[in-house]
Amino acid sequence: METERNSPYQGLVPFGEEDAPFFFGREKETRLIIANLFASPLTLLYGASGVGKSSVLRAGVVHQLREHDDILVVAFDNWLNNPVNDLKTMIASASRMVNTQSVSTTLPLNEYLSNLSSKLNRHIMVILDQFEEYFLCHPQEDEFADEFCKAVTQNDSPISFLISIRDDSIAKLDRFEGRISFLFDNNLRIEHLNPDGARDAIVKPLDEYNRRKDTESAASIESALIDAVLEQVMVRQVVSGNAEQIRPYSKELDSRIETPYLQLVMARLWAEEGQTDSKSLRLATFVRLGGARQIVSTHLDSVMKTLSPYEQEIAWRILDFLATPFGATAQSAENLAYWTKYKPIEIITLMNKLAEGKERIIRPVAPTPNRPNGYSYEIFHDAMVFAILEWRNQFYAKAEERGGLSMLELARKLLQLLDGLLFVRVVFLIVVLMFFSFAVGLWPGQQPAVEKNLLWFGIILFAAFVFVVFRRRKNEYFQPQLVVVRKSEAKLLRDATVARLQMMIVAGFVAFFLLEYFGYHDLVMQILDWMISKLMKLWNALTY
Repeated sequence: METERNSPYQGLVPFGEEDAPFFFGREKETRLIIANLFASPLTLLYGASGVGKSSVLRAGVVHQLREHDDILVVAFDNWLNNPVNDLKTMIASASRMVNTQSVSTTLPLNEYLSNLSSKLNRHIMVILDQFEEYFLCHPQEDEFADEFCKAVTQNDSPISFLISIRDDSIAKLDRFEGRISFLFDNNLRIEHLNPDGARDAIVKPLDEYNRRKDTESAASIESALIDAVLEQVMVRQVVSGNAEQIRPYSKELDSRIETPYLQLVMARLWAEEGQTDSKSLRLATFVRLGGARQIVSTHLDSVMKTLSPYEQEIAWRILDFLATPFGATAQSAENLAYWTKYKPIEIITLMNKLAEGKERIIRPVAPTPNRPNGYSYEIFHDAMVFAILEWRNQFYAKAEERGGLSMLELARKLLQLLDGLLFVRVVFLIVVLMFFSFAVGLWPGQQPAVEKNLLWFGIILFAAFVFVVFRRRKNEYFQPQLVVVRKSEAKLLRDATVARLQMMIVAGFVAFFLLEYFGYHDLVMQILDWMISKLMKLWNALTY
């Protein structure tokens, strides 16, 4: 089925199976992967983050295998919950599209696949994409590890598996070593696009786009533009993009291409020419936009504008540790939280937001052997570094113009000063003991309190104190699965509300004792009477 598109270029979003007609430059890799799926029960495909593994598998391998009537192919990447059940459910759904016969999904994975292959009379090929996330979501031995090993090693059925994983996570496959004797025997490494493939990725999508349009709408591209773009999106060869720095393309350079930024630049050029109704992609437009570096900077500005002012302030502080004048560095969420004094969940949530979809300016880095539970982040591409440094300078200049950072940032610093859990517990404990000693008249020379409201107020505060301070708290900030598991907005709001409730109770206790200490007892009682009357009205309204 043909897909209606407004652009021949994909941008930063990975290619899906529906984008296959516009996917070019990876024909050789696609053929090689398919050949290995036929030849071996297990193929290991690995490469650097952002090199385009998922695009090759979805728009290349899966798309071509769908054309075979004797093959059932499934691409799976849902590692969040129960991968065994979710995988069988996906395979069952795919099988129902080609045959009404079904096999019970309650069977172990190896038996399920074997029975299904026999009933369908098809070779089943299972592509396990983004496999590094399996280890993040399930850091300990689990059901999937056992059933996966049994399914891979059964040799009496036409079943093939492919594991697609980042090269910095290959060591984690040791979990299966010893149970899969040929675990590393059949492996393929996918590299960045070569010059010829990158040229095809520019020209052939445009040809396909023109094929779908009438002759009058056909677009063209200048050969000089192709050379300039390829030069400026080379791996570690990104130049500033000024007109005088555009040199003829040379194969003698380190000519591997950073595919995501090739797509980003081409998508931006297409959109720009479309605004002027131009039928040609021109070098002059590329130069006017400032080249690859300036296009990346414009992309960064558009992403940052989608963030709230508070999120921009978090990003401003965090990016100081990820982008330096000497290049990009990777830092863990734990370190970023320690240096910036933000809560880890705030950092993780923002990093996840900047590492997905079109807003991709950050990418996660797998845990290192010396920090197996630590998850880090880095700038998606070195070309982003100078754009980020410039954005940070502009952000700070604008903050100074309006009189410094926002009041929300100042309030956050004050809350952090008071929000240490140990500090809060100690203060609460002291204040609560003082309150009850006052309420029952244990202070020297004091008569027992006769105001019932005072005692009831103390009981309410004490219950709130027990709930907020001594409730069971999970140390969930640095669990690796949070990289995949996004907290809902409601959950984040609840956590923020509980933290503010802690501060409000502390402030209430402090205010109470200050007023009592300076002799404003009548005022305190009036405030208590007013609060209790309002609470009673609220209670009556809720229980009516």
